[in-house]
Amino acid sequence: MARHRSCVFDQPRRKKPRNSLNVAQLLIESDRLEEASRSVQYPEDFSNPDQNPFQDPEDEEEDLDENEQDESTTAPEISIPNGTTDSTSNDLPANPLLQSIFDYHRQVRQQSRADRALKNWDELNPKLHGAYVWLKDQTQNWSNDKSFDDFLEYFCQCSAQSTSTRPVDLVDLTCQKRVEVKFCKCVPDPIRLLAMGYLASSPCTPQTAFSMQLLGFHNHLWQWCRVGYFPFMGMLRCWLEERSAPLLTPSGKKRSLRKQFTQSVDIYRKMLEMTKKMVSETLNLSRLQILAGRACPACFGPSINPTNESTERPLFICLDGNFQHRHHKLGSKNYEPLVTPNIFLEPGEIRDMKGEIKEQEQLNNVWNTRDKCSDSHKAADDKRNEGTWKLCDDTGIMGCCCRHDSAVYLANIHAEGENRSYPMALIKQITSEVQQNRPLRVLYDIGCTLKKFIETRNLFPQDRARFAFGTSVFHSYVHNWKCQIEYSPRFNEGWGFSDGEGLERLWSYLSPLVSSLRYSTRNHRLGALSHLIDFHNLQGINRLISGIRHKFVVAEERKQQSQEKLSTLLSMVNPFVPEPSNYTSEFFKSQWSDQVDFQKTHSDAETERNERLALFFERERMLDQLRTSLNDASNFNLPGDIIETLNALQQEEQNQSNDAEILGAEAWNLTGRNSEMQKAILLVWKAKSQLFEQAVQLHAERQPLYRGTHIGTALASRIIKAIQRRKGPVETILKRFNKYRSEYLTKFQPDQINHPDNQPLTYGQFESLSLDDVFWQDMNFFHSNAPWAISPDVRNGIQAVHRFERATEELKILAHEVVCAVSWAIELNKCIKEKICDIEALMTSVDNPNENLSISISTFTSITLGNWAVWTKLALIKSELFRELRSHQGLLLDWEDDVKWLFDTLGEGGMGIGYTVYTDWLDLVQSSRLALGSESNGVSDQTNMPSDDESDDGDEPQNGNRDNNDEYLDPGVLASLLGQADLQNIPDHEPTI
Repeated sequence: MARHRSCVFDQPRRKKPRNSLNVAQLLIESDRLEEASRSVQYPEDFSNPDQNPFQDPEDEEEDLDENEQDESTTAPEISIPNGTTDSTSNDLPANPLLQSIFDYHRQVRQQSRADRALKNWDELNPKLHGAYVWLKDQTQNWSNDKSFDDFLEYFCQCSAQSTSTRPVDLVDLTCQKRVEVKFCKCVPDPIRLLAMGYLASSPCTPQTAFSMQLLGFHNHLWQWCRVGYFPFMGMLRCWLEERSAPLLTPSGKKRSLRKQFTQSVDIYRKMLEMTKKMVSETLNLSRLQILAGRACPACFGPSINPTNESTERPLFICLDGNFQHRHHKLGSKNYEPLVTPNIFLEPGEIRDMKGEIKEQEQLNNVWNTRDKCSDSHKAADDKRNEGTWKLCDDTGIMGCCCRHDSAVYLANIHAEGENRSYPMALIKQITSEVQQNRPLRVLYDIGCTLKKFIETRNLFPQDRARFAFGTSVFHSYVHNWKCQIEYSPRFNEGWGFSDGEGLERLWSYLSPLVSSLRYSTRNHRLGALSHLIDFHNLQGINRLISGIRHKFVVAEERKQQSQEKLSTLLSMVNPFVPEPSNYTSEFFKSQWSDQVDFQKTHSDAETERNERLALFFERERMLDQLRTSLNDASNFNLPGDIIETLNALQQEEQNQSNDAEILGAEAWNLTGRNSEMQKAILLVWKAKSQLFEQAVQLHAERQPLYRGTHIGTALASRIIKAIQRRKGPVETILKRFNKYRSEYLTKFQPDQINHPDNQPLTYGQFESLSLDDVFWQDMNFFHSNAPWAISPDVRNGIQAVHRFERATEELKILAHEVVCAVSWAIELNKCIKEKICDIEALMTSVDNPNENLSISISTFTSITLGNWAVWTKLALIKSELFRELRSHQGLLLDWEDDVKWLFDTLGEGGMGIGYTVYTDWLDLVQSSRLALGSESNGVSDQTNMPSDDESDDGDEPQNGNRDNNDEYLDPGVLASLLGQADLQNIPDHEPTI
């Protein structure tokens, strides 16, 4: 037995082979992998399917799901040396260093494929856009009977022998099918599919295409409902499989088309963007005109009296940051370079602003300091949310919008909080595009801090005189009273009823995109936000005049209410003047000036000292109550209750002793009647301060209910329950406040105890109080006996004067905005018509080269539309301008009733010099109605454009006026425009460049 044990167990143990390579082997293996990756030859041109050995990138997700591989897309087989294991083996762990080498080469291949796809799209997009514009015109944006006609004969002149067929999955709103499509070498595959009414998912050898009708339907659905790709494609699959056979992979599984559809949507949006850019370049609009058409014509439209603009027409903007729209750094690989949409500032502009701020800080010896307002604004400090942001590359967005909630510019916040460089960069961008003498009024959550930031660093020295800063209305209530007096737009001149909360409403509008964009690619995130904001601004322009009319009605109502309130107060006797007389508006204004001056003389340190004193006296009262209850043995049923009370008494006495050491002798030297009064006022003020905090939180929770946007029953129920849970603590504070106020009035002001404003406050009355009610305005004035501090009538008079002044300012601002919006509409209509006439003249000059013209052909031929001939490019641009003109005329008719109401209500006296545009407006609306009416009756809109040389004698059109021929682009011309056909096939009358 012992020998057996020796034979079996006494043998030397063999070591397991280590799953590792020495350094030399790893270096050799790395070189072999690199050489193997170089051996795969990637062709430069993918337009010919016969030369393309690669699998379509759009099917990568599908193949991964089915464990299928295309040998032409993978690297050559690499054998792993002895002593290592394959990374796909589950027996032993793979060598980490070798695995990292595989991961590196996989990333290189994916990056290379993304670069090639991007290059192919960049080369194809101009040609694709040219075909898109022409087909859009032929099919009326794929809405007529020709939507699915095959226009291949207009693009291709190849013989049947030089074509090949390939199966392509075509997906529409009503069916999905696999069709053998004929392709040729002279026309890129995506253009071939677009000629059938479908948009491909990849630039080379596409296997899937979606109809333009489906993409247009999804675009409108996404803009209005923000539906995600996953639920939409799930719905579409169920819908289509009820009407047609499912699309299957070679293994028999149903195809997942979500990724392919996303790529087609991106290209569709790219076509829309290129069309807008083409129209803008054709009209040769200035930066300010572009802002008026893209954001808000009421704020950026032309002024009737520009010489006085510095005093009569300020620009109101508001700034705010949003950190819900952050992007997880592991959510995407981001192989493509970052593409910044036009509405976003370029990252370089943010870096330049940071450098300028740093340079000014060093030059002026400025150090970052914190203040109470900045501390109350958590988003301004990126350290507070560092744990949330550490896994994100893009941490949020900073926005700038106008008075009408239209987004003007955005900035992508990268890897930090609400740094001051972002609002500074937005302000710099705005000031560079508006008139140099135009005042700029900026509303920001911490506008007070922003003003100090600019002044201490000497930023914008040339523009600072035209800047004015304020805090947004709702956020101003979290600032101290001194800050509210100086920066609240409700207490200062020139702001009207601007509230500065437009971006809060915009963030609510964009909130459905938060979850889906957090794990998308960075480009998809910025592109989706830009696309939806453009739609939001477009809807804002459509509703602009009706919104101004609504604001006008509200301003008139508030002005009337303040007048009635003032009339009542002005009929009352003023007890604060030596000679008997009634209150006057000048007296209320002077009292407000005294109140502002008084508040400026008191520092924040004094306010903090009074807060600590109030807490000290409140705790003293609570200690007296504890001692009284301890002496009354009937209050206790068990010995444990006595011990608990003793412990609470000991703890509070210790806290009181600590506060007494901080306050010093001041806490114990308050004796006599004056000290008792000060203690009583401090207790009242403390309770009212606590009530105000509860009121701010209550209004914040109510905001979603009254914002005007749909939030759903479930969310509304949760908000109502949260408000109900707050009722208990509020009633406790209300009881304490009523008690303290009653004691104070009984002892020190018995003549005021029966005043209506001094009756016990109920919860119903509390929740109905607005945050700017006069009830809150005396909470810091416990140490003044001035009329504005002790008289409710004076405070009501001051508030009525403020509201009357703001309403008057608002009406004046609205009158300017109506005139600017109408002037923009007239100017843009004139600009479009002039360009159409210029194009018609140029199209005639193409056939008559000797004709002298004031405009050059190069003005339009520089616009990218592929390799089009001159005449055809002009025809396409003209067609798109007609579409833009009809859309603009439809906008004018939508505005018509509200513009008429506003001009009739304001009259020439209210509009001033701006009333002169009303006659031009009426003529423009009449001509627009006639033009749209003739189009609806079947008259061609492109043959009725008035021009100087147009005649009504019914003669045949000139040789160059071919726009009334539905098929003015013959096959030879279109083929030549794509750069592939023989120039000899072009008709003699068709010039080329």
